[in-house]
Amino acid sequence: MSRIHRCDVPGCTRTRASWQRLCTPCFEALPREIRNRIIETRRLGRNPDWRAACKKAARYLAQIARPPRAPIRPRVTPQQAFANQQRLLGEQD
Repeated sequence: MSRIHRCDVPGCTRTRASWQRLCTPCFEALPREIRNRIIETRRLGRNPDWRAACKKAARYLAQIARPPRAPIRPRVTPQQAFANQQRLLGEQD
């Protein structure tokens, strides 16, 4: 069974291929300078520099504006749901 490889960016829970260092969304979102530093420092075995580059990537991704979430719709009570069902079926009390 193959091993699961996680993205090097702290806080990212996505997986990557074994030959990659970053998952596709992180790779596309990061500027070339940061992602090249992660790849090169890991390849050269400079672990302290690699960890610093990974932390810098996490800080950069945290600053990027996340897409707004869909607004929370108000909950429908059972009585409202029953009244809506009656209205849709054309039933009257």
